[in-house]
Amino acid sequence: MRSLDGSHDGVEIGHVRVRDGISSHELLRYLRADAAHYDRNQVRRWGNTPPTVRMIEGATEEEWTDTLHAVRLINSVLPPDWQLKFDNREAAPDGRVNPGFIEVNFIPREKWSRETPDRAVGVAYTNSINGRITGAAVLVDPTRRRTKADRIDTLLHELLHALGRGHVSPSAFPDTIMHPSGDLGRSDWLILSPLDEAAMYAVYSRLRPGASGDLEMNDLGPWSDVSTHVVGRMDYVPGRRQSIVFGAIWQNGLVRPYAAGLDPSPPLQRRLSGSASWSGRLLGLSPRAEAVAGAMDMTVQLASLHGELDFTDLEKWSPHAEPGALGTGRQWGDGDLHYSLALQEGRVFVETGGDEGQITGAFFGDNQRRVGGTLRRRDLSAGFAGTRQ
Repeated sequence: MRSLDGSHDGVEIGHVRVRDGISSHELLRYLRADAAHYDRNQVRRWGNTPPTVRMIEGATEEEWTDTLHAVRLINSVLPPDWQLKFDNREAAPDGRVNPGFIEVNFIPREKWSRETPDRAVGVAYTNSINGRITGAAVLVDPTRRRTKADRIDTLLHELLHALGRGHVSPSAFPDTIMHPSGDLGRSDWLILSPLDEAAMYAVYSRLRPGASGDLEMNDLGPWSDVSTHVVGRMDYVPGRRQSIVFGAIWQNGLVRPYAAGLDPSPPLQRRLSGSASWSGRLLGLSPRAEAVAGAMDMTVQLASLHGELDFTDLEKWSPHAEPGALGTGRQWGDGDLHYSLALQEGRVFVETGGDEGQITGAFFGDNQRRVGGTLRRRDLSAGFAGTRQ
């Protein structure tokens, strides 16, 4: 990416279109191989309603956290109307694959009820009708998947099975997590590869349930390997690792927000009184690739570790166009968004009310000097960052 050449209230901003995605040719080659995994040569997926992920009772707190992390990674590449739901209640084991659910069970292999390959550390069972998945169960052996990386690798692999993806050849497709059991490729995935992301998005946005594996180019509709990026950078100092980078990426109608820093903070401590405040910027993209920018203000009450997050003076520019100077765009929506927040263990925060949308954020730097996070809505996905006042 070229150097950032704009500024909003002292925050560096940039905009670029770049060929960094999966081509339609490569995607079709992968999806044909994926469909060939199944007897009827079909592209498998859920029918008309996204499933709910729920845990079978007995999972540890770490297993809950890792499963939720895996679900959020998958949701980040699914269309807005196909977001997986996550049930915070445990389910009792009944040995069945229950309709409408993907049930995750951490259970030693010797207690699995069906035969599986000897090397398997996880397995996914699905019920389906003519290529439409109606229910799924994921089993993970906790005695062989003890580290976070191992658990998330296995969860991502099995959850993608539960959503319809099959095994493909490691030699033909080295950059996918969907290699046969016992050969998951790299040991440090923790994210989905661009090929896995493109396949999941295409299956749930472009293809019908049970589609034939003999796919042609027009089955995908318009598809491009070129993406639009908007990026903001706060507190950048050359040679130092203290800045926060935030923004969004648009490709084929899917917008993915991000915010990242290299110096996570210790937990924000509860106090008897007082508050802490941060101010900064939001930068994102609409589903039409319109750049959207605005001001960000956040306040946390230290006695309760609850707070408020406000985005104001929101404006937008033309699709795929660079965001101009402040005040040169048109008003986005009614110009503002407001959320109530709750901190989790003093480290991360999520929305608890307010306008429609999902907020996820964290603190960075000494004394929580900076904050960064993401906003996901049907009409906007954006990253944001702020500095403590």
